[in-house]
Amino acid sequence: MMLNWDDVKMGGAMEEIVCRTFTVDVEQFGAVQQRELKENGANLFVTKHTVKEFVRLYIDFQFKKQCEGQLASFKKGFARVIDMLVVKSLFDYEEVETLICGQHELNFAELRDSAIYANGFQLGDVMMKWLWEIVLDEWTDEKRRKLLTFATGSDRAPVNGLKSLKFYIIKDGEDDQRLPSSHTCFNQLLIPKYSRKEILRERLQTAIDNATGFGMV
Repeated sequence: MMLNWDDVKMGGAMEEIVCRTFTVDVEQFGAVQQRELKENGANLFVTKHTVKEFVRLYIDFQFKKQCEGQLASFKKGFARVIDMLVVKSLFDYEEVETLICGQHELNFAELRDSAIYANGFQLGDVMMKWLWEIVLDEWTDEKRRKLLTFATGSDRAPVNGLKSLKFYIIKDGEDDQRLPSSHTCFNQLLIPKYSRKEILRERLQTAIDNATGFGMV
């Protein structure tokens, strides 16, 4: 709105209506402090002619200056654990990100083929056929990641992909009324044997949608 300000449409000049100065409020230890985005910023009102500068300084503060101390501490700790010269010589920034965060693109077909089926389930079972038809053919990537988070506690894969994740799908009795559950510490997805694919789809969706917070209350 500020970048497209029109004095006539907005009913006056920006500095009179918005009354915004070159400052930003920051909360520290429960107290709100005002920081200047430029010298004497607390006494300079943002106008139609200076709004682009304000936006640039605001973004720079939020994404760079505000977290400089934390990033410096992280870099210092990282360098104490790993030789930075070795990292810089062997990896580019994308490879380092993959090592730390895991892969962004996930191949769930690999997870299907490498999963360990236990306690009565096998990959060729009708129930498992239903499961992977739902996950691979019907669900979006967002839903697949929610399932991964539900079962493992994370929506990321190891460096070598989902095929290297030790993932268990375990039969948990036979009951159309019960929801799937999980042991995230052991990457275990526990699913009761359901009588119909529609029940499996509904129970699985309910489980992943209400896995955090107070969704089931």
